[in-house]
Amino acid sequence: MKSLIIERPEKQSAAQRFGFGLLTIAFWGLFAYFIRPVLTLGACVVGLWRFQDVMIEAHGIEHLGRLLLLYGVIILCMALVLIAWSFYNLFRYGHNEKRINQPQPVTVEMLGDFFKVAPEKIKAWQEMKNITLGFNPDGSLLAEEHNTTKKPV
Repeated sequence: MKSLIIERPEKQSAAQRFGFGLLTIAFWGLFAYFIRPVLTLGACVVGLWRFQDVMIEAHGIEHLGRLLLLYGVIILCMALVLIAWSFYNLFRYGHNEKRINQPQPVTVEMLGDFFKVAPEKIKAWQEMKNITLGFNPDGSLLAEEHNTTKKPV
């Protein structure tokens, strides 16, 4: 006997698939809505018994108070250390606008000497909008690709 349900999802339109998906989500939401009171009742009963066992009978509330006090003291100590370190850095380095030993600016000639390239070529590279340089493991230039378009001013 042939099945009465036609199962050909590839023949369904996008609107039909969306509608069936929406319908599935709606029914799962309805199921969750109806089962929620049962789950809430179970969690309440288990939670109430557990709360009574730990906090009341085992004197957990006193332990919780001591633990919260200890955590508070630790957080306060960490904050004081951080504030003290910040003030130390402010008093030691706060008046300095710049580094004490400024590095020398790198000139085109220095770049040319380092990469063993003519300074004119370095100047031309600096004017280009796009450039790709390849390097050998020893640091020397391998190849270059560039766009001759100059940078916008």
